[in-house]
Amino acid sequence: MSGHLFNRHCVFLGASGSGKTEIALNCAVHARERSGKEVCFFDMDQTKGLFRSRDFFDILSAYGINAMDTCRFQDAPVVPAGVLGKMDDPGTLCVFDVGGNPSGAAMMGQYAVKLRQTDSVYYYVINPCRPFMDTAEALELTMAGILRASNAAPDQIKIISNPNMGEETTAELAAAQHERLEALLRSFGMTPAALCAAETLAFGLTADVPLIPLRLFLRRFY
Repeated sequence: MSGHLFNRHCVFLGASGSGKTEIALNCAVHARERSGKEVCFFDMDQTKGLFRSRDFFDILSAYGINAMDTCRFQDAPVVPAGVLGKMDDPGTLCVFDVGGNPSGAAMMGQYAVKLRQTDSVYYYVINPCRPFMDTAEALELTMAGILRASNAAPDQIKIISNPNMGEETTAELAAAQHERLEALLRSFGMTPAALCAAETLAFGLTADVPLIPLRLFLRRFY
């Protein structure tokens, strides 16, 4: 991921199917490779059973990332232990993968004050190819519910455009859907901070925002 987009603590929010887990995994790996510091990956997604980042903890461990595991509780809605201690450690970078609805985002509300006190950013990931992304009104309503539940400060929020349709994604589709998303966001005064695409497609794209090539960790296993 682009270095200037990465902060000490990164929270990934977004509707289900936005691709936030894939981007969060990439962020953690990038941070570990570039910083050499301890990176802790917290799976805060307690709302669904499919495509959870904790299913890929073996991959994170292979990159030297400290994956904070809660699976020993058999997917009970339990917050990972040690969050505040790691957030207070200046030698640790924390990445949070958050559930894809207001209930999931509310898990981060208890850490909002701490996140405001540290070098932290909330990335709201949008896949404009997903359902309910056809109008500015629908997009704004979805975003408002999740962001309100997370208690994120407005100046800490950055939007990531992640247009894709899985294996059917082409560079042309990604470019067109990114432009459509930009238009939708402009209608209520927002703009993407970056565009994500699979690394096999990213180098064929151009954009007026930083372009982030993604390694597709999830596709490797599903």
